[in-house]
Amino acid sequence: MSRNIAELETLAHTYSKIDYVCPISKDHSFVCGSVLSGALTKELAILGLTPYPEKPFNGISLETLRAKIDSIRKVSWRAVLPATQASKRPAASSDPTHPCNLKNQVSISLAKHKMSPGLTLWECGI
Repeated sequence: MSRNIAELETLAHTYSKIDYVCPISKDHSFVCGSVLSGALTKELAILGLTPYPEKPFNGISLETLRAKIDSIRKVSWRAVLPATQASKRPAASSDPTHPCNLKNQVSISLAKHKMSPGLTLWECGI
């Protein structure tokens, strides 16, 4: 659980950095980082995860944390590409919605620290 909360903290810090670079287009770095930072900060506050929970995580179970993380909404916005990049967009995708979104970024980040379901009392011999 500690690693998952630490990963959320790392994401929030990453998006708020002055030198954050959007993985899709460095031309969108300021807006992309601002939107993701603001959305993550707001989502964590809504979910009661700020200030960040600390060990021993009283009042929050792994199941509760998992449900809260799963409820993070996808935040999307439309990006206007400079003329030099507009031609690079795949022909099948004329949608100007910026591909970076909070739900995917959180999922990818937390997948590095897959949450295990833990043991049941039966598995512990109780």
